[in-house]
Amino acid sequence: MLFSDTKKSRKISMKFIKKILIPFDFSEPSFNALNYGIKMANKFDAKIDLLCHINDKVYNMSNNLVDKDLSFSTSEKLKKTDENIQKIIQRPDCVDLVDTYTVKSGDEIKNIIEHEKKNSIDFVIVGAFETNTSDREKLVRLSICPVIIVKHFCSFDEGIKHILFASDFDKNTPTIANFLKLFTSVLQAQIHLLRINTWENFLHSSQSEQRMLKFKARNGLNKCTLNVYDHSIVEEGIMEFTSKINIDLLALVTHGRSQISQWFSPSVTEELVHRINAIPIITFNIEIENRKEYIIKPLPQQNQDSKLKGTE
Repeated sequence: MLFSDTKKSRKISMKFIKKILIPFDFSEPSFNALNYGIKMANKFDAKIDLLCHINDKVYNMSNNLVDKDLSFSTSEKLKKTDENIQKIIQRPDCVDLVDTYTVKSGDEIKNIIEHEKKNSIDFVIVGAFETNTSDREKLVRLSICPVIIVKHFCSFDEGIKHILFASDFDKNTPTIANFLKLFTSVLQAQIHLLRINTWENFLHSSQSEQRMLKFKARNGLNKCTLNVYDHSIVEEGIMEFTSKINIDLLALVTHGRSQISQWFSPSVTEELVHRINAIPIITFNIEIENRKEYIIKPLPQQNQDSKLKGTE
């Protein structure tokens, strides 16, 4: 188990995630995020809010999602988008999950942040193109909720079993976000701690291991692996490591507007968001997440077996 207190964590309530926000624009990445979010919502017994963004183009659902330029007004675009999103939420896998949907134009990131604040969102899942991630990097910095960035279709059939947490693990490394602890415990996933050994920041293996053991003890982690990987560049080392083992999710901690990471420079973390395509990335604003009081409750006895099925 992830926590030292195994009895309390084994039957943890999944309801600490109640509402998931999925920004949606009918692009392939947003469909990837939606499909990923549907599986996530089912796993945590959560509801989905869809926030549909329109820009200069809108997509025609009846034409195999082929986009076309439109000359009519924004109000007409909004109406067309509303019709198309109705078809999405009537899908058999969506019909009982989508709680609300909103169609907006303008600044997408601003709309997402406002929706988070006004609607008690617990979690954001967003798609991203491989070659254009600047808006996603901005969202990671500003979001008040954990964010998962999905670039490709990711199978959720086997669940999320392996989560990579990369850091330098020096004395300034903050604790793992409370959300990540609960998230990992519900999924019965294993955390893999990773330190990249570079020429500029070299430590002997025993020194790196001691740092990670202290971090493990400070966070009350009982089940995790310790990994040291040598490379000349931090982000390249992380990317190589994720390609060598079966990682389902890469976890990064952010620090809001002024500093995206306490142990990685902003350029390194943004490079990871930009370049890692094969696996989703989950980010947390550590200062916000560690102020939240997530409630741990046993599930009702009659629902425990059905709710936890597939997470052990």
